Amino acid sequence: AVDTQISKVVSARSDFGSKINWIDANKQRNDLAKVNFTKFVSDIQDTDIPSAAVELQTAQTAYQAALQSTAHAFQSSLLDFLK
Repeated sequence: AVDTQISKVVSARSDFGSKINWIDANKQRNDLAKVNFTKFVSDIQDTDIPSAAVELQTAQTAYQAALQSTAHAFQSSLLDFLK
């Protein structure tokens, strides 16, 4: 009877140990996923300010040039039309 009980205890301990190992493996995977997601969000949110400023200035310059050329084209066409 004692051998049977010892066998049950050993079986329960092995079952418990396998569940603990499974939980530890999942915790490690979740920790790695958290690090990867944190890096992903950081890559999205962090911006190189000087580069963004240069891109903004370039876009504004292109926009102003387009407005000026359009205004010049319409002005010439309107004067030609009125003549």
